[in-house]
Amino acid sequence: MHFNKVFYLNTFASLIFMIFILGCASPERNSAPEKTDSVEIAEPVSATSVKEFNYPWGNPLLLQLKYPLKWEADPEKYGQLKQPEAMLFDSISNYYESLNLAKTIATPDYKSVQVLNPVPREEMNVKTDSLIVYQLDSCRFRLPDAGNFECYYFSKTDTGAPASTFGNLLFIDKATRNAKLIQAYHMQGGEQSVKYQFFTVEKLTISTFSGWYYDDGFTLKMKSQINVAGD
Repeated sequence: MHFNKVFYLNTFASLIFMIFILGCASPERNSAPEKTDSVEIAEPVSATSVKEFNYPWGNPLLLQLKYPLKWEADPEKYGQLKQPEAMLFDSISNYYESLNLAKTIATPDYKSVQVLNPVPREEMNVKTDSLIVYQLDSCRFRLPDAGNFECYYFSKTDTGAPASTFGNLLFIDKATRNAKLIQAYHMQGGEQSVKYQFFTVEKLTISTFSGWYYDDGFTLKMKSQINVAGD
């Protein structure tokens, strides 16, 4: 399908106004709780601002929405979702797109990598090289240390047709330099659908949210919670 998203949300104030509209106009739909009014959208952090940053990292709305959450397709605009409800989806997807467009920083050193959540074959929307799914050659951010781990975010786009982007979190044990990888983000384009996975980081707990975009709309579900320390 031709997926042409419309970017309407440029400021946090616009997002709060949009959530207010959803609560008034469509009370039967799943929407963010009232406490969303006091949430500040987290800004991506670079290696130079890490000391000023607090967890959670990622779009905090994902931790406050009720799942599953469905956005209906716009019957008059093929490949787009109904407005104004779609502005909430746009604000989430745009946030992670901004992470994946950030300038790269130096890749940290590590000895070995253990993948904690391999992507099942049935969740692969397109045939793509497994090396890009778990790639670690485009480091975008260093997050604050969590416990005994350094934390980094990597992402890379496969520019083939259709395009796909994969983002990974890498937690490096500061004592051993052995690392744990979480396949955190992906946007997989396809002929008839688009597969998304988003994430949030709360120190050593990572939550993932995923869904498929089809002709009839997009449904987002809470997928998993992963504890890096294995507790």
